[in-house]
Amino acid sequence: MAVIRCIDCGANTGEEYGREPTLPGIKKPSRCTDCESKQRVGWMLKAIPGEGDRTFENMSEWEQEFSMSVRTQFARKGTLTEKQYQCLVRIYDKWKE
Repeated sequence: MAVIRCIDCGANTGEEYGREPTLPGIKKPSRCTDCESKQRVGWMLKAIPGEGDRTFENMSEWEQEFSMSVRTQFARKGTLTEKQYQCLVRIYDKWKE
């Protein structure tokens, strides 16, 4: 058995693979929890309206300011706090297409 490493950062994902009957010795692509979270945040930020989008003006003032703030922070640091993430999920659920 071998450890599966994150396809983005190379960290141990905690998963293992072995010889599978149909695909012997083939690793399945996987991401660690940090990289999976970063990918999810990136998808959500792309899906919600941003400055210049027609629907941006339909967001509340708070949603507009919050989304601009977390976009900047995520671009700069690559992370959000748990509370910011939960707020982003609520906005995403409301505005996803």
